[in-house]
Amino acid sequence: MESEPLKDIQSKVAISPKRSNYKTSSQFEGANGLSAPDSHRNPTFLDVMPQIIAACISLSSVPQAGVNMAFSGVLIPQLKDEGMVGFSKEAASWIASIVAISQPIGALFVGPLMDAIGRKSVCIITNIPIVIGWLFIYFTKSELWPIYVGRMLCGFGSGMTTVGIVYTAEVAHSRYRPMLLSLNSVNVALGILLATVLGAYLSWRTCALVFGAMGIISTTMSLFIPESPLWLVNFTESSRELIAKHVRSLNRSEWLFAEEWDRLQESKATRRTAVQEEQEKAKSIFQRLKGKIACFFEPASFRPLTTLFIVFFLQQTSGTYVVIFYTVNIFRAVGGDDFGGGFDGYTATMALGILRFVMSFVSAVLSNVMGRRPIMLVSCVGMGLSSLATALFLSLNHVDTVIFASGGSVNATASAAAPGADQLVSSWWVLISLLIFVCIGSVGQMVIPWTLIGELLPTKIRASGSGLMVSYSSLLLFSVVKTFPGLLDLTTLPVLFLSYATMSFVSALYVYFCLPETFRKNFQEIAQMFKTKNVAIND
Repeated sequence: MESEPLKDIQSKVAISPKRSNYKTSSQFEGANGLSAPDSHRNPTFLDVMPQIIAACISLSSVPQAGVNMAFSGVLIPQLKDEGMVGFSKEAASWIASIVAISQPIGALFVGPLMDAIGRKSVCIITNIPIVIGWLFIYFTKSELWPIYVGRMLCGFGSGMTTVGIVYTAEVAHSRYRPMLLSLNSVNVALGILLATVLGAYLSWRTCALVFGAMGIISTTMSLFIPESPLWLVNFTESSRELIAKHVRSLNRSEWLFAEEWDRLQESKATRRTAVQEEQEKAKSIFQRLKGKIACFFEPASFRPLTTLFIVFFLQQTSGTYVVIFYTVNIFRAVGGDDFGGGFDGYTATMALGILRFVMSFVSAVLSNVMGRRPIMLVSCVGMGLSSLATALFLSLNHVDTVIFASGGSVNATASAAAPGADQLVSSWWVLISLLIFVCIGSVGQMVIPWTLIGELLPTKIRASGSGLMVSYSSLLLFSVVKTFPGLLDLTTLPVLFLSYATMSFVSALYVYFCLPETFRKNFQEIAQMFKTKNVAIND
């Protein structure tokens, strides 16, 4: 069926009584006691339940990103204890970081793919490389190369999970969008929790089977979500019936349907005309690529991108991801094989996973009742103080490094501390300061930047821009994680935590002076903030 402009839909859907479900906002006034959509009317959870379910399914592949982060923390010590052939300190750094270096490839690949085949289709295929990657890891025998290949494939798939952020941002009501976008970090925390808990009780091969099965389940569920109506309007020539069908499946209430319909009509009005589209098709590939790149340098795109580049740089250099990637090794350095009461490096890692998961839920709840800036400020200052305390405690206890390579005593405290040094501070206090460092980061610094991707970027670059930001963040993550063992050879663990404190405080200053507030603003309002010369900070 030949597609029609969205502005013609309103006049045609009202012709037949059979299509009364596709009324416009003007038709709602006085009909069945319903009033026209009111921008100040707030939907309930039941009103947006279809959006919540669809968003949760689209984000169901995101736990794999958390699993990939934390899996190295339990895999590396198991490989060390098994005496795997070729395992060394250098191999450990590659096992931990290779996921991060392959994530940018998946993230850059998924942006254009989302625009080309749709958000839903990408949700379905995202888990394919992840499942294959876990199979490679499971069938590893005596050499490390299958683990490298598997981790690369899983990292590629983790980069593709960016589609969940884009899909959620486009289908969620502005009132609930912050909370639903925060579920991205909740799912990352869930993945970390699963990896730490299962890794403490199961072999790494059995864990690989479990995580592969998770990918299959996520793919199956994604078959049943509707396509993003915003994608249908802006990137396809879909018929009015198809658009209305997907809008209806996400907005059951009549007034919500009308409100979304009007929003899509505004989006359609800003789209290129048919003549412009034909001219675009006639251009060479180079000219079209040049045009797409030019979109990134428009003020409405360049300014939010610059903000995100700075926010992610400060996030990645604040150190929380290092603790997650090398959890067991770091906790062994702090407390050896036993903190007391049977609490060792693995149980400390489990505690971290549980606490981070709980705090990610706290962040999701806070995101629905308060702005981004207050949450980020509290998180950054808290991280700075806790990392300062950690640096001080480690220095007092003469814990200067972390043991990675096989061989020697696994009692990291004896190995990492200066010979014969006395502990001036209980290892429990060091552990507590580390847990606070990660948990307070899980409320804001590790969560809000990912939420901002879905909120700050305009529609025309949201998919590609999201992929770009995830790629950039992943490259930073690779650099931080890969260089951690080497930096310990050049300096000490207390000095590194002192640097993490410094970056946390710098991040707090940037948030206070430069980060605009997006709380409960729709896409048009956020875009307008960046079109003006001076971006509003508090409004």
